[in-house]
Amino acid sequence: MDTLLKLLAVLTLIWGGWMYFKNADCDTELKKIHNELKVAEQEFSDAQAAYDAEVKKREALDGEVNALKENNQELKKEIALKTREKRERAIQERRERLEAERKARAEELEKEREHRIALLDREEQLEKEEKERDEASRKEEEDQMAAERSEREKEWKDKRLQKMIERSERAMERHLSSSAYVPGDVNDYGQIEKLKQNWTTFVQAGIDAAKKGDSKRFETFGRKLLNVARSLNRISKGQNADCIKDATDFLSEGREILKAKKQLSKDNP
Repeated sequence: MDTLLKLLAVLTLIWGGWMYFKNADCDTELKKIHNELKVAEQEFSDAQAAYDAEVKKREALDGEVNALKENNQELKKEIALKTREKRERAIQERRERLEAERKARAEELEKEREHRIALLDREEQLEKEEKERDEASRKEEEDQMAAERSEREKEWKDKRLQKMIERSERAMERHLSSSAYVPGDVNDYGQIEKLKQNWTTFVQAGIDAAKKGDSKRFETFGRKLLNVARSLNRISKGQNADCIKDATDFLSEGREILKAKKQLSKDNP
């Protein structure tokens, strides 16, 4: 800019000198003007050279500026590219980190789920075992109660059978003496007495057989006793019918004893 101003000033001076030379009459003044003109021309030449140098310098500076601008554009592109790559890399790293965290969390959740399942299975197994123990204990208690009940029932049944045996034995023993009597119109008194003795003998033998549980022997003496009763009734012309009833009752009581003893033998092997 300074060179341009100087050039403008020289041109103005030359122009002024020319106008003065055109109007001047004196040689001295002409020489003076001529000298000034030469100086001005030299200054103009210098100014022109300086201007040209300035222009070249400006052009060089413009080239450098353009080069710098191009470099700046390249740098901006590179910066933008690196920024984008960095952002994409950061996004990718964040995505990978999130994916790794997701997988780690999924694995942790799976482990927790498996642990919970294992705990539930263990609790279920413990509950099952406890239920089985309770069921076994309940079954044992029920079996024990059933056994005790069965034992009580058996004892009650045995006692009932034993009491029935004792009652029947007492009932049979009441038949040891025959209830037969001798009517006044019967001539064979000795035969009746003998039958009465047989009666006692057969009753005692039947009682012994019944107590021993010998049903065969009991039936044998029972039939003999029944025959004696019939003989007593026949000899007395039907007046000792009660003997037949007594013999029948004796057989019934004895059979009850045998039946009870058989049941006791079965219940108490």
